[in-house]
Amino acid sequence: MGIKQLNLLIEKFCSSAKNTVKLDAYRGMKIGIDLSIFLYQIKYKVNMMQLKENTGQVFIQYLTQMILQLFKYGITPLFIFDGKPPKEKEETILERKRRKDFLTIKCDILKSCASMDDLSFEEFKEEVMKITNNEKYKNKIFNINENDIVDLFNKSVDELEKEYEKLNKRIIFITSEEIEASKSVFNLLGVKYIHQDCEAESLLSVLHKRNVIDAIISEDTDVLANGGRILLRGFHYDKLTVEEYCLEGILTGLEVNYEQFIDICILCGCDYTGKINGMGPITAHKLIKQYGNMENFMKNNRKFYIPENFNYIKARELFKN
Repeated sequence: MGIKQLNLLIEKFCSSAKNTVKLDAYRGMKIGIDLSIFLYQIKYKVNMMQLKENTGQVFIQYLTQMILQLFKYGITPLFIFDGKPPKEKEETILERKRRKDFLTIKCDILKSCASMDDLSFEEFKEEVMKITNNEKYKNKIFNINENDIVDLFNKSVDELEKEYEKLNKRIIFITSEEIEASKSVFNLLGVKYIHQDCEAESLLSVLHKRNVIDAIISEDTDVLANGGRILLRGFHYDKLTVEEYCLEGILTGLEVNYEQFIDICILCGCDYTGKINGMGPITAHKLIKQYGNMENFMKNNRKFYIPENFNYIKARELFKN
């Protein structure tokens, strides 16, 4: 999520553009909040508690605590829900889905294996293969070899159950009911929100550029590539500080303009286009400084293989507009 390893570049060339700031410094400000990451964080906390019931109540409780923390410091929040992403992000979303599918199948295998401690290896292997060949996993990528099965067979029931619990907590889905519950909390507390058919970080950056909001709370560094001037990361309801990123300070430290910064972000790796293997953030910065823009780099490139899905023109357009 976000621009790959952008933080490394910031630390090296413009560390003064990133500062730890007390929440009290934003008193009286209107701050837009990319809600999706916080919903996942809250859901993860709920999963960690291993509750048998009242999970919805605990979900609402955590969300309320988050809002009250903002109110405590005189911050007026505007929450933005994630809408439909652009088609250029389909490959990234598909890859995330594959990872979730992989974890789901592995959890099913671990759970089943924990109840097969009295089987011979051949019987055990047959049962594991039945799970992977299940109709519900049709068209889902999951490879398991003989060594994997041997490893599972040699684990104790306790080890299998612990590994299952650990992985299962990582499989997080935000339901439509939880989205509606969040909106109900906002309505009850008089908090404004927007749920439009676009990505949250893009809309937040537009609102920031139009001075509707004074800063953006998000974990997604795409906000900076989208032109958000002040990004606040690391917000948590029981923390007193956030990490503030200043776009103007980053541009000054990197000695580039905004258009060049977008090209650097695309070369680093983003969600809207393919990644150039072997291209790190330091190299990306060096190349754009050397050639001035992506077009000149592409024209003079003799070292890097450019994949067919590296549509930097469309990625650039999405970041700018």
